[in-house]
Amino acid sequence: MLCRDPLWLAGTIAYWCEGSKTCNDVRFANADVGLIRVFIAWSTRFLERGPDRMSCQLHLHDGQEPELEIQVWSDATGIPTQRFVKPFFKPSGTGHRRQRLEHGVALIRVQRSTDAFHRISGWIDALPDLMTASTPRPDPL
Repeated sequence: MLCRDPLWLAGTIAYWCEGSKTCNDVRFANADVGLIRVFIAWSTRFLERGPDRMSCQLHLHDGQEPELEIQVWSDATGIPTQRFVKPFFKPSGTGHRRQRLEHGVALIRVQRSTDAFHRISGWIDALPDLMTASTPRPDPL
């Protein structure tokens, strides 16, 4: 049963929180390398789509070196550097998100993933019931 597998549970919850719900394909964005690695391991195991089927776009701040950051993220994720698309640079002075993230944000896109997106959507829809099925519900007031 999938809900008993810690990687399935962690990846599904991570996607629920940080994954795209509107693009009709699988996209996941985060600045935390560890969470990105969980997403990639989860995608590889449960969607059968590993780093060779992913592309990455970095969202960087002015002054960050795109070539260096691409190499950092490629080393951390296993996504080949040639699968990175042109980085997006956050303009200075926009007034929001003033925290400068050390290596920016990685937006991972799983190629040809419409079917996987629908599978994930079903998992997310089922997750609350799966998680609370064995927990007694409080009596209504």
